[in-house]
Amino acid sequence: MSTNGSRVLVIGPHGVTGSAIADRLGASTEWELSTASRRSGVHRLSNGSARAQHVSVDLLDAAASRAAFVNLGRVTHLVYAAYLDRPTMAEATGPNVAMLENALDALRAAGAPLQRVVLIGGGKSYGEHLGPYKTPAKESDPRHLGPIFYNDQEDLLADRARTAGFTWTVLRPDVVIGFSTGSPMNLLTSIAVFAALSKDAGVPLRFPGSGQAWTALHQFTDAELLASATQWALTSQSTSNEIFNITNGDLFRWQHLWPDIAQAFDMPTAPPQPMNLVEQMAEVGGPLISQSWISRRIPKTGFYQGGSVDRGLQLIEYRVGNVIGRCAEARDSNGFADVQWGQVVPDPDNGSPWFRVSGDVVLAGHGASRAVA
Repeated sequence: MSTNGSRVLVIGPHGVTGSAIADRLGASTEWELSTASRRSGVHRLSNGSARAQHVSVDLLDAAASRAAFVNLGRVTHLVYAAYLDRPTMAEATGPNVAMLENALDALRAAGAPLQRVVLIGGGKSYGEHLGPYKTPAKESDPRHLGPIFYNDQEDLLADRARTAGFTWTVLRPDVVIGFSTGSPMNLLTSIAVFAALSKDAGVPLRFPGSGQAWTALHQFTDAELLASATQWALTSQSTSNEIFNITNGDLFRWQHLWPDIAQAFDMPTAPPQPMNLVEQMAEVGGPLISQSWISRRIPKTGFYQGGSVDRGLQLIEYRVGNVIGRCAEARDSNGFADVQWGQVVPDPDNGSPWFRVSGDVVLAGHGASRAVA
């Protein structure tokens, strides 16, 4: 599939997933890039190049979506990485499906000649949020009983593709780790702040999950790896109407990784102390850490070396995974100020007491080893 004259629209460019994808595609000479989200776009990509055309839109509003997309009639490829968080999967299903539907309808109304849509899904398709599940999880595994908005989004996409004549690809990462601008849903950020708070309090870095989570096998997906896979999926003929797991492939246990994190912060460790961080953190700033609290406390952690608070935040996040985050650049309700403690543990998403393992055999069988790097 040629990319000559192709314009790709990335919906959801602010999260850890979407920002990595927008960065990669924006740096490529093969693509003209547009982005869309409820918030305004940033002026520059993380690599320093100018951010392309951005559309600010509330995708829950169908009429507003059509109006906002009126000038996107040249879009040939779509990457859908948007997500609206809700307390339960049942509550999340309706709005997340509606947002994808409104986006597709708005592009059709604009006359966009869509060729390929890449939908970013996740491990919850295998029921990992419900409890122990079959591992390694494979793309061919039967679905579990919903509600699960990933299933509904995939069904909607396949139905629209048959009607409109475009093709689709679904990518399923698991616990995406990487750079993000103004995204609270990033385990990397949450661990970094948890470590900084522990250091500030003069206590050892204790794993806050259960004993089972401490020893269970887990997996990550590097955001840049996912971005590379997305670029491949946008044009490869072998990815047409297929689903692929995308993970790093190197499994880990927290009991082995946690001492390395503590060492990066020059902190001692102590035995795990299971706690509900959403409740516990209410004692040190609330479930959402405020920007003013960070301004007062981060300089005292020993990671702050003068300059702006943004720089202090960059330094503490850099110590986890060698990823520099710029979350403090966003001052609205989705900025670094909104660290979501449920992103750490014991939230099943990141502290599961059961094994979380996906198989990437299908990915390798479609030539990804040559294209995804």
